[in-house]
Amino acid sequence: MHTHTHTHTHTDTEGSIVTERVVDIADAAIRNLVRQAARTGPNITPQDAQTRTAAAAALRVETMLQRVHYIRARTLTEQQAALRMLPSMVRTNPKVCGRV
Repeated sequence: MHTHTHTHTHTDTEGSIVTERVVDIADAAIRNLVRQAARTGPNITPQDAQTRTAAAAALRVETMLQRVHYIRARTLTEQQAALRMLPSMVRTNPKVCGRV
């Protein structure tokens, strides 16, 4: 199973990010990965499915949250500054995935 070690950058322009909701999203993502990992198919042996399920089940919400970079940008100037800093952030940490 591919190990996802990327981090994610989210720019919040509305102040709508609530910690509890981010925790809920991470928890739901883990449950979804466990369900998907357990599936078998023509190219996935039952042993592979077991390995994938175990890897997905080892994921923790806390670990996922440590990989989230949050940028609060209320004004146009702050949004532009966030956009300008993303290339530098990606250069210094190539595992960063940005969504603005």
